[in-house]
Amino acid sequence: MTAILAFEELTFGYGSGTRAVLDGLSLDIECGSVTAILGPNGVGKSTLLHLALGWLRARSGRVLLDGQPLGSYPRRRLGQSMALVPQVEQTPFDYTVLDYVLLARAPYLAPLEMPGAEDERIAEEAIEEVGLAPLCHRSITTLSGGERQNALLARALAQQPRLLLMDEPTTHLDLAHKVRLVHLVRDRVARGMTVLLTTHEPDVAAAIATHMVLMRDGQVCASGAFADVFTSDNLSAVYGVPVKIAEVDGRQVVLWT
Repeated sequence: MTAILAFEELTFGYGSGTRAVLDGLSLDIECGSVTAILGPNGVGKSTLLHLALGWLRARSGRVLLDGQPLGSYPRRRLGQSMALVPQVEQTPFDYTVLDYVLLARAPYLAPLEMPGAEDERIAEEAIEEVGLAPLCHRSITTLSGGERQNALLARALAQQPRLLLMDEPTTHLDLAHKVRLVHLVRDRVARGMTVLLTTHEPDVAAAIATHMVLMRDGQVCASGAFADVFTSDNLSAVYGVPVKIAEVDGRQVVLWT
């Protein structure tokens, strides 16, 4: 497979003179993969996604999209290529769910251009896909945490990216919506999308990922095909607690003591 996204010898810290959050990290994200990044709090998982989007600037190293430096792309082109589902987002305006999701169409519009019928169709399809169609005209501020998370996902899908970045996407979701998310991601990847996600839930990664990255102390401890990386020894080393992987009804689950 060809790498759609590559991090080369990336070092990053928040402010000059501070300890590096990422230290010489190199990583390739293959086209058509679902890559799950696991690791303890504070190892730089969310930071890595923000560097991929160009929101942060590395101290050294570089980020490549389709083999080209990220800085060589216009912001409009990046917005058409990548979308982020953040952990949480403050919404200062009283948007309806539809208006909120329509914000994703901005990279396809000229300055001051309003979304048209095709944009609305794309937004409505994304809202339907995440299960929020009955709330389409509800204020975003009235949604529950899980519903708002699904609105963030719908907005990212309406952006029609080739690469979808997801930061702890299941944090606020109940079991039924986690299952919906897994099936949605599988469907989108089958249609050509690449997904890079961070998660604290190894069981979610086991259900969805084709590739896995384990991080600790700002570096990659292990990366590769899911079956090669998702082992008891690797997870125990990364999290610092004894971890056992068991198989239940053909699925791998993580047990800790």
